Amino acid sequence: NLILPNPGDSTKFYFFGIELYGTDLYYSTIDMTLDSGRGAVVQRNVLLCDTTLCEKMTAVKHANGRDWWLLVHERNSNNFFEYLVTPIGISGPTILTSGSCIGCGNQYDVGQMIFSNDGSKLAVTNLFGILDLFEFDRCTGSITLLSNLGQSNTTGLGYYGCSFSANGNVLYASYMDSLYQFNLSATNIKASKLLLMSVNIANYWIGQHLIGPDNKIYIALGRNNWTTDSLDYYMSVINYPDSIGYACDLRPHSFWLGGHRSKGGLPNLPHYELGALTGS
Repeated sequence: NLILPNPGDSTKFYFFGIELYGTDLYYSTIDMTLDSGRGAVVQRNVLLCDTTLCEKMTAVKHANGRDWWLLVHERNSNNFFEYLVTPIGISGPTILTSGSCIGCGNQYDVGQMIFSNDGSKLAVTNLFGILDLFEFDRCTGSITLLSNLGQSNTTGLGYYGCSFSANGNVLYASYMDSLYQFNLSATNIKASKLLLMSVNIANYWIGQHLIGPDNKIYIALGRNNWTTDSLDYYMSVINYPDSIGYACDLRPHSFWLGGHRSKGGLPNLPHYELGALTGS
């Protein structure tokens, strides 16, 4: 799921959701002036796409600082479906063909897809070893493959979570059992891969990443048999994600959730405060 403000009406929001197993993409419209300011749904489950999709959805501000680009990914292909959200409404999809085939050969199609804070880069993962790095043009919505940082993997123990540091120069990506750092300013980005953490995959797996308002990166854990114990009450934190190497200060299982649990997943939050692109 993902929520975007209506660019033409600050009291209305779009709620986008991919149906279970990725069969359809829908949106609903919420009007926050209704129900004494608590909001109410005024349009429900409007079909945007009936093509089978992956477990991937993200959004980034248009270069004008007002509109939004919404991206999802088709299953068994290397096609992105792109929608433009403006004051007039939702248009699209435009099909962008680039990068690896996600879900091909009956492979898993799960994994994060996320933009850098400035919207110029996009990372895409999946559980069979795919880690694609793209350049994104916020003016035109075009996408260009910069590098395939993944590796062939047929065990299903592949990349799932990913995140960019605040300055966009460092990429973090996690296998189910290992967390890595990539220096995007390096001459050979793939060779800059650095192992930061490993977990016992028999008990736990590394889940989704999310950059916080403090520019730290928070990483969830999931337990394989979905039972719970004391570790579920914590997330791992990268305190200085812009720093190369171990200076990034990863602190495993250090952030207490106040008695609540995270089981591998985190909210799908685009960078709502991103402004217009200077000079565009």
